[in-house]
Amino acid sequence: MGPNYLALLRFHLAAGQHLAAQAKLETVMRDVRLQQTKVAQLERDSNTAHHKAVEIAAKAANLDGDMKQREARIEQLRVLQQTVTNNKEYQALIVDINTQKLDKGKIEDEALKQMEAASAQKKLADETKAKLEAEKSKLKDLLASVDVRAAQVKAEIASLEGPMNEAAASVPTRYMDAYKRTAKSFDDDTMVPIEKPNARVEDYLCTGCNTYLVVDIYNRIHTRDDIVQCPSCNRILYIPEDLPPEKALKKKVAPVVKKEKVPGATPKKRTKKSIGTDGLGAPRERTATDISGTVDANLESATEESPAEESPAHVPPDSDSTEPSNNN
Repeated sequence: MGPNYLALLRFHLAAGQHLAAQAKLETVMRDVRLQQTKVAQLERDSNTAHHKAVEIAAKAANLDGDMKQREARIEQLRVLQQTVTNNKEYQALIVDINTQKLDKGKIEDEALKQMEAASAQKKLADETKAKLEAEKSKLKDLLASVDVRAAQVKAEIASLEGPMNEAAASVPTRYMDAYKRTAKSFDDDTMVPIEKPNARVEDYLCTGCNTYLVVDIYNRIHTRDDIVQCPSCNRILYIPEDLPPEKALKKKVAPVVKKEKVPGATPKKRTKKSIGTDGLGAPRERTATDISGTVDANLESATEESPAEESPAHVPPDSDSTEPSNNN
């Protein structure tokens, strides 16, 4: 990786540490927010339970007052019953008294139910209030401990800002712009290392999306100073420290298997096969000129090897034979 690529990687690692520290602070404050939310909910529940208990108690008190009014009306009717002079008025008062008694019984039953409900609601309100007080105490203790922890994390964040800004200053604008565009989709994993899953094979993976990459991806990242991104997830790729060239580009060679010699066997002579043979040692002709040349060579070879035909020997004339002569 070139100097610009390495500068971008240093910035990414520094930014990752800074982001991790901020995440720790967020975790610390999240516990406080959760406890505050719990306390707020208990406060609402306690207020609701209290108001409902007061409402039921008031309804029970109203019923009790209505019941007492019915009792007073019954007493008045009984007094009038003693003063009437005719039977018709007397019977009318009896009917009215009985009606008041019936209504009083109904009101009394309802008042009893409301009193029981008011008692149960008051108990619930008291229990909710007790829980609220306990959670408030926890929140108080948590705030006391969080203040110390938050101060430590904030100091860590401040100490990481310097190296991060220094690393950012050494990154060219073109690289930083590309990094920021990618970071919009990926927060802390904008840059991811490549991985070689099989040490025997030159295959590489993007650790961001587990997608196989092209074979020459290592050489592209190692030898060039341009940003290389995963074609699948678009994350920026880099070479981790535990994958140097001698490990990433190493090829395994198959071991040579030696054949055992068979006793008594005649070793075969090694012959070099000419390039373009047909696998049996004979040259493979590729053009018409080659074919004609081969035919001429074969004819000449055959002429030299075959013996020449013997011509009949010259027989001298026999001594007994006479030739006609011309005698003059």
